[in-house]
Amino acid sequence: MDIYPPQVPRASDLRATAAQNLVRLLLPLLTDEAGPCSATIQPAQLQGISLESSSCREILSAIQALVPTLIPKSPIFATFHDGRVHDPLGGGSYAFQEDVVEPVLLALTNDEILSNSEKGLLVDKRSSATVPNNYPGCPVQLPTRPIVIHAGAQPNNSPHAGTLVVFCYAFSLAQEIRKRMQATVANTDSKPPPISVEITFVDTAPVQGHETTIDGIKYQKSYRDVPGALATHMADYKQVLNLLSTWSDIPFATAFQSDFFSHPTIPSLLRYIIANHEFLGHQLSPKYGTLALRAACPVPGCGLAEKHGRLNVYNNNSNHLARNGSSATADATITFHCPHHGPHTICISEPADVARLEANAPARNLIRSMSQLLDTSAHHVRITGADYAGMYQEMFLYRPLAGWSGATGLAAGRTPHIMYAPLIVDWSGAKLSKALYVREGGYETMKLFGTEGLCSFTQLKSRFDGDGTTLNGSFTRRSSQTTISISDNTHRISKKPPPAKSKSKSAGPTASDRMLTDVLLSIKPVHLANIISRQKNHEYRKYRLRDGVTRLWFYETGDGGGGRASITHIAVIPASIRHTPGSVPAKPFGIGNAEFNAGLKESKYGYPVLELYELVHPVTLAEMKSRWGMGGAPMGWRYVGRDLWEDRWGESQGREEKVTQVF
Repeated sequence: MDIYPPQVPRASDLRATAAQNLVRLLLPLLTDEAGPCSATIQPAQLQGISLESSSCREILSAIQALVPTLIPKSPIFATFHDGRVHDPLGGGSYAFQEDVVEPVLLALTNDEILSNSEKGLLVDKRSSATVPNNYPGCPVQLPTRPIVIHAGAQPNNSPHAGTLVVFCYAFSLAQEIRKRMQATVANTDSKPPPISVEITFVDTAPVQGHETTIDGIKYQKSYRDVPGALATHMADYKQVLNLLSTWSDIPFATAFQSDFFSHPTIPSLLRYIIANHEFLGHQLSPKYGTLALRAACPVPGCGLAEKHGRLNVYNNNSNHLARNGSSATADATITFHCPHHGPHTICISEPADVARLEANAPARNLIRSMSQLLDTSAHHVRITGADYAGMYQEMFLYRPLAGWSGATGLAAGRTPHIMYAPLIVDWSGAKLSKALYVREGGYETMKLFGTEGLCSFTQLKSRFDGDGTTLNGSFTRRSSQTTISISDNTHRISKKPPPAKSKSKSAGPTASDRMLTDVLLSIKPVHLANIISRQKNHEYRKYRLRDGVTRLWFYETGDGGGGRASITHIAVIPASIRHTPGSVPAKPFGIGNAEFNAGLKESKYGYPVLELYELVHPVTLAEMKSRWGMGGAPMGWRYVGRDLWEDRWGESQGREEKVTQVF
């Protein structure tokens, strides 16, 4: 008897079978006797309806069976949820259920007392005060030193969702702390300290394609040592930070690793680290047992650094020859190894040498925390992702810190102030990472789901910035909504939940709330003046506005006091003319037309200005925020809200009271 192998169903047959089964289950819903899965049923009506007695469970199972057959070579899977968020209490979320700002302020105040006290061994020599001047005799208990909220990022890709959440958390926290301090000192003579955000870029992260292994030792080149690499994504970071700073009215500064290692506390800390490098190496690097301190080879064109510090040579009392040739005092040195040019040494007493240093994440985290604990001129609060919480900090930060404090007597009884931002996770519960950290094509299906913007701010802009919802709508508006209620299951920023909002505001503007014929964008005072004088007859932009847009609302930037920081003018443009380079008529002459036609501008589209109107009552930045719900000054472009349109432009009848025609 012949034996035939079983036939494997073709993918198309499986898909057809699954589709037919789903259609069979859906057809009854189209009849007059539609059951509880009818599209018209409301969620509240589902309560009390048993799934076992309906076809809902079968339909959901049929959908789950069909979805993997759609792309057989790379199947996707469907799952369902009820849309509810329970936010159960436990641990930190129980302790800080109502508020986290007050505990943070109290911790900073206590920190100030300890660092100023003789017992804390960190007396500020510039002041005789041992406690904040408003504590404890005054009921106002606030720190007196400036407060800096820190966050960091490796600029090796456009900011992804996790980075954006950390940045939003930093600015939200800073804004809420400032509000709380201002409310606390209201009706008193006290003045709260300034608060700001500092973003430190880890420009010493390795550049892909510039890593090599020689004799089992890994070497790398950092972003700061590869020309042009660092600038690739910095514009995106600048745009995000400017957006958040404008929205929150919190100033920010940026720093790099050379700034970090240039702090005056670093040399003394490095001496301690060098003296204890063997012990610390095993604590901070269980895999290699060595401190991952690096310095790039100084030979021009090389820039290689040994990744894990396995070949480093530490000398705790080495005679060092100063650069001017004279003998210097004995100080600690670290000698690094380049596979092509041999050893090179840095001396701890040489600031230029120390600024060359690099450190991996655990070593950098420890040195940074030590330095900030020694700084008596400001308070430091760090925001980082929740993936750095738990055992990571216990092993790589708190235990080494305790050993350092016990050995030196420094920062006695004090620990760093760290808050953890919530993680963005994928379907498996693993954190959503940068695409370059997962296998090639690992996030490819996100394009199918329309969620690829979570991996990159650039992709987020390309997907949503066509109508401005990312830059000046959803991005800042969502941040505004989370100011009060943002939580990471450990902390909640405010005591009170956000006030109830009308349905028309809560979900952001819908198509019916916007005027698809009117667009708001920023313009510098000098360019606006040229349009007013008719020396400039086209407005040039990088993006193409959809056909049907007929009016440009100009927000005149403040420009360091030279502009009004208000929506001041409305320009009328053709509904469908969108010039590209080479298509702008040579006459009449207009500023920028020739350069645009020659392809010398970054802008790709030109919009002829046919008419110009000036608002009788310009819309100030404060009014944009308070009355019209905008996050701040427009960075890209956005549609004008219908309510603003009616208030400042409206139908033709009565328009002369709202605008004055310039030409």
